[in-house]
Amino acid sequence: MVNAKRKAVEDRLLEIEEEAYVADGFDDAIIGLIEKSGECQVVYSTQGIIDILSRDMDYESAWEFFEFNVRGSYLGSKEPLYMDLVC
Repeated sequence: MVNAKRKAVEDRLLEIEEEAYVADGFDDAIIGLIEKSGECQVVYSTQGIIDILSRDMDYESAWEFFEFNVRGSYLGSKEPLYMDLVC
């Protein structure tokens, strides 16, 4: 079953006829979609991803995995964005 947040993003991308990469396994951490200059990027909560990773590993390992394997990867202009919510 598709997560409601991911479905909303996919529906919006279809509506505007754009593409964007999604980070598999982190649907619950989606916080939005950025549309700028004909490009779209899915935005994720960094803490939300850490919370998801922490289900299977300790907090420090989750951060290390996120920094190296998630945020540290480069997929081009349509890659996901990761937002640290400070407010």
